[in-house]
Amino acid sequence: MKSNTQRNEGKIFTQNNDENRNDSDYSVIRCQWVNPEKLELAKSFRKVPTESEETVWQLLRNRKIKNLKWRRQQVIDGFIADFYCAELNVALEIDGAVHDTDEAREYDEIRTAVFESRGIKTIRIKNEYCDKQHLIDLIEPLLNLRQLPPLSTVERGSGGEVNPIP
Repeated sequence: MKSNTQRNEGKIFTQNNDENRNDSDYSVIRCQWVNPEKLELAKSFRKVPTESEETVWQLLRNRKIKNLKWRRQQVIDGFIADFYCAELNVALEIDGAVHDTDEAREYDEIRTAVFESRGIKTIRIKNEYCDKQHLIDLIEPLLNLRQLPPLSTVERGSGGEVNPIP
């Protein structure tokens, strides 16, 4: 079994490499190409999750929270998100002690910036808060944002007149 440090070192030091790219190697996230080695790394992370990741997965899987579908260890632009919800366009990252190093923080910032460039919001949660209520508290506001009505129900005409939308 891999230790958290070895596992996270794999996350930190692997990069998306376009060499030897096969056009049939595409991910489910917006038809992006995924390095087969990165895909294998994500699969290995799914097979040997950390204790906190396993706890969160048992809470999220099968649409148990807010009827949302989550994927675990999802490859996005060469980075691996612990959990990803396409319906909310959100990556959920579980932060253990390994994330407390300067190198890990820098890597996390880069990953978050890449995700944000694709419109993916990143939510971070510490190991000690990986319980159902904390997850609901993090997810509910995002669910509410998704359902906001338009700012105005009034449409302006070409001459500046105001016409109610039917």
